[in-house]
Amino acid sequence: MIYGKVLSLGATGTAVRNWQRDMNKVGFKLGIDGSFGPGSRSAAIAFQKKYGLTPDGYFGPSSQAKMASLLNGSPKPAEPDKTEKPAPSNGMIYGKVLSLGATGTAVRNWQRDMNKVGFKLDVDGSFGPGSRSAAIAFQKKYGLTPDGYFGPSSQAKMASLLK
Repeated sequence: MIYGKVLSLGATGTAVRNWQRDMNKVGFKLGIDGSFGPGSRSAAIAFQKKYGLTPDGYFGPSSQAKMASLLNGSPKPAEPDKTEKPAPSNGMIYGKVLSLGATGTAVRNWQRDMNKVGFKLDVDGSFGPGSRSAAIAFQKKYGLTPDGYFGPSSQAKMASLLK
């Protein structure tokens, strides 16, 4: 994957900034702010529809392969922004919004914490459909918006439960 991970609502950083630049290169008009918000999601869906991909708003392997081929087959994204500063944590104990397709240490830590508060998850570091279902169950249990995105409100609730 040319951006190193699935890009989806809530993602931030250099990978998103590079994707936004590349989207502009292939004819989509996006602001370059390094934040994958609702406008970026809409652009991702438009890209996916235009190129016959599943229009789910997750810019994953198939979408990234298409982008690479549009960029003259180059596997490299746009030049990174050397001036980028780390995003503030905003109290998010996992450092980012966790959602379908996320992988790595943050997801593994979240899965361990979910088990500590009574949910039964495999600790594999992959936020798949089972993790999304558990996130929604957590959100419902604690009166949060049950959207499957484990963002600021969900993470604040988790932090309070772990104290």
